[in-house]
This record gives sequence, C-alpha cells and structure tokens, in this order.
Amino acid sequence: MASSKLNELPTNKVLTLDNATCPYCGKDLLNNNDTKEHVVGRKFCPKGSLNGQWNLILRACNDCNNAKSKLENDISAITLAGRHWFNPEKHVPSVLLEAKRKSKNSISCRTKKPVQDSQENLNISFPFSSGVTFNFNIVGPPQIDNNRLYELARMQIMAFFYLITFNQETKKGGFWLGGFFPLIEAQHSDWGNTIHKAFMQTVYPWELKWIGNTANGFFKSIIKRNPNEFCWSWALEWNKNYRLIGFFGEQKPIESIVNTFSTLEMSPWIDCGKSKYRIRYDISLRDEEDLLFSWDDGVKAGIDA
Repeated sequence: MASSKLNELPTNKVLTLDNATCPYCGKDLLNNNDTKEHVVGRKFCPKGSLNGQWNLILRACNDCNNAKSKLENDISAITLAGRHWFNPEKHVPSVLLEAKRKSKNSISCRTKKPVQDSQENLNISFPFSSGVTFNFNIVGPPQIDNNRLYELARMQIMAFFYLITFNQETKKGGFWLGGFFPLIEAQHSDWGNTIHKAFMQTVYPWELKWIGNTANGFFKSIIKRNPNEFCWSWALEWNKNYRLIGFFGEQKPIESIVNTFSTLEMSPWIDCGKSKYRIRYDISLRDEEDLLFSWDDGVKAGIDA
C-alpha cells in the first residue's frame, strides 16, 4: 500500500483530490456524474466545528454522494443528541443547542418522526407473586439501525483508504481486497466494554497507516495494518459519542483475531411471561485506558490535528 506524506501537510488545510474514479464504487467520473464530496460532511459535526479544521474533499459519483448524504442526516442528529442532549450539564451550551436543533429538524429513518420524538420505549410486565404483576417502562434515546451505521462507516473508511493509496499519475486511489467486517458500535457510556477493550489492546501495536482528528474532536478516524497478515483495523468516533470499530481485508485472519475476544457479559434471562429479556450494563472507559486513537511504533501516515 502506498504511503502518503500527509504528516507534512498543515492540519488546518483542506485536503483535495482531483480523482478520476469514485472512491466509493470505482466508477469513472464523467461530466454528467461528477460531484464535489466532503468526506466529513459539513453538517455531520456541530455547526462551525470544521471552521479552520482539515477535511478531505474529492469527487464522487451522484449516486454515492446522494446515498452518503441520506445516511449522514439522521445519524448526525442522533449521535450528537445521544450524549450532549441527555447530559447537558457536562457540555457547552452551543453544542447542546446544536443537538436540539438537529434533533428537531432531522427525520429518523427508523421511526419516520423527528429525532427529538424518536425515543425508544419498552414496556415490560412480569408476575411477582400470586395475583401481583409488576409493570414498568424503559425509555431510551433514539436508535440507528446497524446496517445504516456501518454503511456510512464503510464509505468514510473507503475514502481515507483511497486517499492514502492515491496515485497522482493515474488520479486513482486503491480499494482493499477482501471484505469489510464491522465489529461493534458503542455509545460513550459503554466505550469500556470487553470487546472494545480487547480490540484496542490487540491493534495498538499494529502499523499506523492513517489517523485523523478534526472538527475540534467531533470526528476521529484511524486505520492500522496487521504486520503479519493481509488485514487492517479501523475505528471511527462521531460527535464525541459513538465509536465504531472493525476490520477489512482477508476474512480468515480477522476471524482468528475476533475469536480471541470475550463475549459481552449479559444477565441471566428474565422471564416476563410472554417475553424474555437479558440485561447488560454499560461499562465506561477511563481516560488512561483509552488506546483507540493511539499507536505504538507504527509509522505516522496521517493527520492528528
């Protein structure tokens, strides 16, 4: 894989590519299907957070650009609202206002309602003793279907991979061989779960190929390569709330790695009559344990603003 000299570029400059193919589907770009694409969507992070910060701007075909934009709309609102709206005392007023504005104006693809009206409700009833039934209601923040989360993640990671493999002569970037394998996503309160911690510890010493931190920390990305196998790890952090992790490349070595990870700890089944439930408590991550966007001896080939 070609290495780019991104560490020599100013971190407050926009990165632009005059590319000849779409970074998402590989289609040749012609005048009738050539559109300007911001890899970190201008409206994906809080308003104004990208001012004076780097972004990757390239060309994409109409179909891919439109598909990515639709994904970004409610995912942006939900990932921002999840932490900042429901914990306002811990965050700056401007971010709270932006979270509320996005939640009001964005429509959830899951509920077809505004994000602010898309909280998840679960009613549980279970018998306690003869003639006595406990009823309670659980209200959670708006949710995003995993297939949409990981499709947006795939497109963002593809764009960064395209950048670091870009050939100036052909005006084309590369596409990885093998598959894209999302592992798990977690909100801020659960960044310390067993799978996230195992992933961080496993890929920490891998060779660093790309790292990016922009929008005042509201968007982070990283790609590392396994020094012994044909596979890469990737991670994204959106709006200081959602983290997504996974791999791409050959499936067999990836499966071998994942099989060493512990499963998430769940409670025993709770019998509620017609339904059964299991509970898992979120596990927070201490700052000193956070290795996700850190590296060991890898060659720095990206941007860390």
